[in-house]
Amino acid sequence: MKNQKITSAFIILMSVILLSAGVPAKKQKLHGVWRMVSGKTNGIENPPLSVDRTWEFKADNTFEGKIFLPDGVRTYNQGVFMLPDDTTMVTVHSDILSGKLYPFSYKYNYHINNDTLHFYGFYLSQSKDNPRLLAPTYLDEIWVKVLPE
Repeated sequence: MKNQKITSAFIILMSVILLSAGVPAKKQKLHGVWRMVSGKTNGIENPPLSVDRTWEFKADNTFEGKIFLPDGVRTYNQGVFMLPDDTTMVTVHSDILSGKLYPFSYKYNYHINNDTLHFYGFYLSQSKDNPRLLAPTYLDEIWVKVLPE
């Protein structure tokens, strides 16, 4: 009788595992490659050269931003991201050369409507007047999806 209960429990457990493995995970709308179409920094339109960028969000929660310059393509930011809810993104950027994560994070807001991403919020950067101080910079950007994941 004891063996029969153990065997039944094992069969039920294996059935649940096999059935749940066949159910695809929810695909995140953010995953894929996005191309910037417009952007403002502190309310001022970004210069055309800085708008020619892409941002890729991967299923492993990493991201990479590339900028297309006359002399070639360069990575301008990279790191990891988290989505605590449907409108909030938290990023932890990493140093381009070493790949090590910085010891702070940024919180942004985002909204996706079809294949358009509205991305906005503040990030901190060193003050020009005093490099020991951090100054907030406000971003307001529009991106369109060019490649799904």
